[in-house]
Amino acid sequence: MQRASILWVIRLAGVILVASSSYALVVTGDGQRSPLPVDQDDGLTDRERAAIYGGQGGVIDGQRRDIVIVDQQRPICYFGHYRTSQMTAPGWDLYGRALDWVNGFGNRAETKVWLATYNGTLDPTFSAERDGIAVHNWLLGTAGFAAENVHVDNQRSIETGNFAGYDVVLYVNTYPRDATNVLNQGKPFLTTSAGETDELGIGTGMSTMHEWRDYAHVIDNSHYVTQGHPLGEFTFAEGMWMDATEVAGTGIVLISADGGCDPCDMNCDGTINASDIEFFIDILFNGATPCDTCTGDTNGDGMVDAGDIEGFIECLFP
Repeated sequence: MQRASILWVIRLAGVILVASSSYALVVTGDGQRSPLPVDQDDGLTDRERAAIYGGQGGVIDGQRRDIVIVDQQRPICYFGHYRTSQMTAPGWDLYGRALDWVNGFGNRAETKVWLATYNGTLDPTFSAERDGIAVHNWLLGTAGFAAENVHVDNQRSIETGNFAGYDVVLYVNTYPRDATNVLNQGKPFLTTSAGETDELGIGTGMSTMHEWRDYAHVIDNSHYVTQGHPLGEFTFAEGMWMDATEVAGTGIVLISADGGCDPCDMNCDGTINASDIEFFIDILFNGATPCDTCTGDTNGDGMVDAGDIEGFIECLFP
């Protein structure tokens, strides 16, 4: 009798919801953080910013904002914490893990690196070159790469360079260069440009965020890059400029700008609507495996049971 009444309530809610599409809620973020005071030095000129993002904001509502994406099979990684000259802990740990992974865990001291920066000069008077300088200094300092094994070139080399003899290619700049040349030469690739993710087959190639912030969310820590970092929000010691894109193709999202799990999104499709009802019933009564770690647990007590029904209905009819 109790089960029947519960199902009746849920199914009734479903009928009403289907009849009125205005109840569909697009999940775009946690909405709980206030933005940091903006550091204007994002390393870009007004012209570059307009070309890449179409303006200062760069946030596109309703689209995923994925900051770190790896390929399912190939040694390719997009690293959206692009302003490395501002990067603090745990950013360098994540970058180092990403580099080790794309490099097949090769010996750092013996690894030959092609480092493509804004203009290849390592001249700090160019704001955009400071990120390349930061990575170069990290490679030769903390990371233990040999100076004679690190070749520095400009951003155009991504499209024209001959990478024979090099083990890994790094691109430290946001301006999208066609990375097909890197792919054709079969080189492991670590890039900070969202605009290259489409030809890499791991993203849309469109920037969905350009934001100064000091936090992000680990949504998958089963991969080497994020191992040891707990799921959920983490913070940097200081804020920095970050970019994001939307995962596509063979990409796997490891870090996102937004929380990776919504307890009311029963089928993990990014929206809360009538299609979630059947999935909630399957989880609640049939023991179906939830699509994410918090799915169905609307009251946050660590279980999916009758206590979550009221919270789910509130999600359907906010």
